[in-house]
Amino acid sequence: MPTDEVPPDLLEQMGTVASLCEEENIRVKSLSFGNFASEELMEEYESLKSIVADHEAISRVKVERELAKQIEIDETRECRYYLWDIAVAQKRGILKETYPEFTGGNSGDLIEVSPEADMNKNSFEYKNHYLILCSRLSQNYRLVGKLNQARAEAVNLAVPITYSKIGLPDTTRQSKLAAHWRGPETLQELQDRSGHEFFIQKGTESYDHGLQDRTEFYFEKRDGKWHLQIEELMPRTGIRHSLHTSLADEMLKYYTRYLHAIVDEECERCFHLDGALRSYGTLDDFIDRHVNRELRNPNPLKRMSKRRKLFKIDSPEGALSDFGEVAGLFFRNNPHVLRFFEGDSEWAEELEEKRASLLEFGLSTDRVQDQLKV
Repeated sequence: MPTDEVPPDLLEQMGTVASLCEEENIRVKSLSFGNFASEELMEEYESLKSIVADHEAISRVKVERELAKQIEIDETRECRYYLWDIAVAQKRGILKETYPEFTGGNSGDLIEVSPEADMNKNSFEYKNHYLILCSRLSQNYRLVGKLNQARAEAVNLAVPITYSKIGLPDTTRQSKLAAHWRGPETLQELQDRSGHEFFIQKGTESYDHGLQDRTEFYFEKRDGKWHLQIEELMPRTGIRHSLHTSLADEMLKYYTRYLHAIVDEECERCFHLDGALRSYGTLDDFIDRHVNRELRNPNPLKRMSKRRKLFKIDSPEGALSDFGEVAGLFFRNNPHVLRFFEGDSEWAEELEEKRASLLEFGLSTDRVQDQLKV
């Protein structure tokens, strides 16, 4: 982004944010989440976003890319930021400083993982911290998941780690992702809950620009009935993947699949069910949805998207008892929705494996790469 094309007020604010980022040794990506940044830096970042919003011809994504080029992270000082499953502190030699027993080792060395240690996509538990897997391994989430499952007293697992990062133990994503979700037993848990909210995220594959193959489930109790919302952020429709679709003569850009149901307290009778396509319109808003937003805070999503319904079913007497099957058919090829209503199965596992490989291929096509240009 040539500086002669940047308005003076924006250029000045970019300089202010870049200077504070270098002072605090903060990456630009961390600002989107407000992680590890001072209040002053976050205020300046919000001002930057406001200025970008005033200039419609300028993309926030491009501005942040340019900022990232301007900021030089000091490798001799701690830089804290989030990976997918855990936050890390990064500094040259930090692992050897923290645990001298690793003196003499090098990044890429194989380290044995205890069968009792907690393990996630990016790391595994070691004493008071987490050791971070080499990025080449952690990029293959399905492989890491299989390796994690294989751990047992009679199976010794060793993996390569990096010596410049160390995982912060109170920041793991496991609780947020409800890793111990038990499929249809969740419905039983809803029947027993005294609270009025229940939120689950499923899916762990992440891609360029912060896009995530994630499905969110949000239950909210109102007037003695559960309102269930499900949103699939990366609908899979086949090999020829696209971030856009159409309904009738209308183009829906950067879309998701969304379902809303109203069911009784026992989750057995359904009074209302509608399925829709949700269009976020611009790549910036689509990335914002993936990176910063959640279904349990629905009002911003309503403002930043438009919804076009594909079907609606109403039954004042709650006569629709097989709404789970309808939902499964609507979210075609989604293993998380299938497991939610029917439990785990070989078919769901096969769907998940196919889904990941097809999405990886689909997102690499020229068509989708053009849709990701800003």
